[in-house]
Amino acid sequence: MIIANIADFREAARRRLPHFLFEYVDGGSYAEETLRRNISDLAGIALRQRVLADVADIDLSAELLGQKLAMPVALAPIGLAGMNARRGEVQALRAAETAGVPASETRAMRSPACRRAIRVSATSRSLC
Repeated sequence: MIIANIADFREAARRRLPHFLFEYVDGGSYAEETLRRNISDLAGIALRQRVLADVADIDLSAELLGQKLAMPVALAPIGLAGMNARRGEVQALRAAETAGVPASETRAMRSPACRRAIRVSATSRSLC
C-alpha cells in the first residue's frame, strides 16, 4: 500500500492495529461533534504548492507561552502512546526533545522507563 494522504494513513492503521485500539485512536469522545467540526474545518484549508522555491532559510520557529520553539507543534497528551508502540510515551518524549518542541507528561505515563526518561531529560520542554 502506498501512503499518499491522511485517508491512506487511516486505512493502514485500521489494517494493522487491533480493532479496539483503532476505534480508540480513530474516534472522538461522546457524540464526536468536535471531531466532525475539526474534520470539516480542516477540509476547508487548501495548501498552496510552491515547487522549486528556495527553502534554505525558512524559519519555522514560534513562541508559545513565552518559550521559543523550533516549530509551532506540541505533543500532548502522550501518556497513552504506549498503547500504540512499545514504550511509545518514551519515544514521543525523546522525539519532542530532539525536535525542540514541548511535550505534555500525563498521569498515564507510569512506566519506570518513562519516569527515567523524564528525569534524564532535564532540558526537555514541558507544558506541565
